[in-house]
Amino acid sequence: MYGPSAGGPGDLVRPPLAWLVAAFVGVVVTFVLFGWDQNATNAVGYAVGCVGVITCVMIYRIKDQTRRQEPTYSPASGAELLAIALLVVGVAGSVAHLWLLATELSK
Repeated sequence: MYGPSAGGPGDLVRPPLAWLVAAFVGVVVTFVLFGWDQNATNAVGYAVGCVGVITCVMIYRIKDQTRRQEPTYSPASGAELLAIALLVVGVAGSVAHLWLLATELSK
């Protein structure tokens, strides 16, 4: 019943969690950049927290939806909640960087 093309019980398709790891690294970088109070680091923190994290989570969701079409897909528990949490925390960090940048530029 299980052939090479049908996929056996050992051939589970998993979510692309590497993209969530990349988003987590982006969140960490965003918050580490708060240690330097310079316009350049605030701009980089904003870009990484907003554009980088959102892009990583978007790619995760696109690839995950493609993988969900497979009959042997096995979801990772909590991955969707982690993706949402990473989005919220990443955007919050980028807004804080944007606030610091705007405050400094308005002087």
